[in-house]
Amino acid sequence: MGREACIVGYHEGPLDNAGRSCREIAATVVREALADAGLSLGDVDGLLAGYAWEEPSVMFASEIADYLGTIPTYVETACFGGASPAMMIARAARAIEQSLCEVVVVAVASNRASKVGRAGAIAALRDVLSTEFEVPYGAFIPPVYALTATRYMHELGVTPEQLAAVAVTQREHASLHPGAARREPISVDDVLGSPVIASPLHLLDCCLVTDFGAAVVLTSAERARAASSPPVRVLGTGEVHDRLTTSEVGDLTRRGGMVSSARALSEAGISIEEVDFAELYDSFTITVLLTLEDIGFCRKGEAGRLAAEGAFRFDGELPLNTNGGMLSYRTGGLSHVIEAVAQLRGTPPGVRLEAPQIALVHGIGGVLSAHCTVVLGAA
Repeated sequence: MGREACIVGYHEGPLDNAGRSCREIAATVVREALADAGLSLGDVDGLLAGYAWEEPSVMFASEIADYLGTIPTYVETACFGGASPAMMIARAARAIEQSLCEVVVVAVASNRASKVGRAGAIAALRDVLSTEFEVPYGAFIPPVYALTATRYMHELGVTPEQLAAVAVTQREHASLHPGAARREPISVDDVLGSPVIASPLHLLDCCLVTDFGAAVVLTSAERARAASSPPVRVLGTGEVHDRLTTSEVGDLTRRGGMVSSARALSEAGISIEEVDFAELYDSFTITVLLTLEDIGFCRKGEAGRLAAEGAFRFDGELPLNTNGGMLSYRTGGLSHVIEAVAQLRGTPPGVRLEAPQIALVHGIGGVLSAHCTVVLGAA
């Protein structure tokens, strides 16, 4: 490995992007993130963007660069679903480590809630399923995740109440964050009493559908010393692409997070016990429990019990999704990265942990198929 990469700036846009194009949303958050880093558009030589399926463009990153009037030497549009944000951070870090770039911006943008709504979003997400073996038979995202949840609960004895505890904890965290979409407290009974979307998953077991826009700025550790905000080090990354089609998965209780996290932790040179908090992709409550165990924070079948006991609260043994995550804060996996950076800087707007040093961020795309783990450290 060559130079170390650091995150030196970020910005999150508003929850309502009504009337704004994804290009405009992305351009705005990029400018604001650069301002947070004390840099300008002229400093940027790399730009990565997540595919915006509300306004499909296979060259979305190039469109943003064009919109901003920049001519970067490294551009990539990532299309890995919810794994895209973490994967873009990993790719940006590699570009800096290998001296391909000096300053790389990662951006995501969406007007999905204001433009297509929940029903339209769920319908569009069928694109990540097999068009030959799944979609023709009526499959769409919630029921396919529900298959995993049913098998997981059957094999490991996890209860609906334990799943619900994940949503309750994350709502508590969101209630303390001024930018969260949902801040009203909920109980386990509230979760279990909400409408069944795909048994055993209730409405409050499912992530929100919101607008979002966010950007993160990375540069080399040498250049980060002059940044206007405290840098956060990218210590290690890992990636794996598991079976895309659920019917091809040999064991639904063990997925690719086991591989990507092991690679990221090895590269960072740390053990799982050294991680102070985690920001995990949380499309559904089952996603969180499965990922916690795959990564190695606890043994198989233990995450549900720990969730019910409060282990993942901000004051528990492993603070988890401290802004409320996608279950309560907002859609968009780059928010997991930004919350981790804010905690490591010591400047989170909501829950504030006690001087954390190491964070683990995990993104997932498809139906638990694409995985990327990023380990971050305070400077």
